[in-house]
Amino acid sequence: MVDTDTFVVIGIVAAVLAFAWLLKRPSKSRSSIVTPPQTKFVTPKAAPPDPGEEAAVRRAFANVFSMLTRPRQEDLVQNWMRAKGCSRIEAMRGLLKDRGIDEVKYDS
Repeated sequence: MVDTDTFVVIGIVAAVLAFAWLLKRPSKSRSSIVTPPQTKFVTPKAAPPDPGEEAAVRRAFANVFSMLTRPRQEDLVQNWMRAKGCSRIEAMRGLLKDRGIDEVKYDS
């Protein structure tokens, strides 16, 4: 016959190892929490803004925030400008970046 004490010891060791493995394994909730740095969007004074880039930012903003009404989009930009102390294009760029961070954060 087989000694049952050996099976009990092996079972306890296996349970402890499985528990340790679960604690050591990175979970999705811990690895997906990303806090973006708080930055102020400021354009360098030396280079004037490119009109083509401004048009691209305006188009991207209109596409990404198309689910909002025009007055709501304007309020969003104005609030960002007031909070960050930046220009209209920088506010749109910041809102797009913030939206991208949210999509990555809540995608999984």
